[in-house]
Amino acid sequence: MKKYWIDIVLALAVAALFILHFQPSGKNAAPATSDDTAAASASLIDSQIAYIEIDSIIPNYHMYINLTAELQTKQNQKEADLNTKAQKFQADVADFQNKAQKGLETRAKLEEMGNALSEREQQLAALQQQYAMEISEEAQVINRKVLQSIMDYLAVYNESHHFHYILGTSFGGMILYSDKSLDITREILDGLNKTYDETAK
Repeated sequence: MKKYWIDIVLALAVAALFILHFQPSGKNAAPATSDDTAAASASLIDSQIAYIEIDSIIPNYHMYINLTAELQTKQNQKEADLNTKAQKFQADVADFQNKAQKGLETRAKLEEMGNALSEREQQLAALQQQYAMEISEEAQVINRKVLQSIMDYLAVYNESHHFHYILGTSFGGMILYSDKSLDITREILDGLNKTYDETAK
């Protein structure tokens, strides 16, 4: 679940850095020289950069907590519904086997019952797959909503802070080192939760 939006944030950050600082301008631009590279590096260093730790933001963001709690409730309801149907099916299978062993139904009737049970088994498998797909799709929608909410907040936040880049880091991600003095995770998380809580009221 997490991996999806982490990859998006990091890919956007890396793409922006590449385009703005390392891509040559014009179709026939000359290869970058050491002076060009040094200038690009200096420009990058002079840029106002901050970062947030995605692994700390997401699980503590009230929006994510609430939406995933709602999704968990839906998942529990679907699992309960599926379990109820499965238990009824197992009971009917046991009844069928009992009647077949004791000869309590005609051969034609047993064949009809067996076909009906086989069809129900297929329906249960299809329902299980449908429920799994629905939960997976809703989880992806939640991830996109949360990511969009964070990006929207950062845009508003940056109107008064004027960073050139706000990057997202995560354990095992593409950013392997970051200066803690550039970490604005707590400030962003507090702002996100305050904004979300006020909107939720």
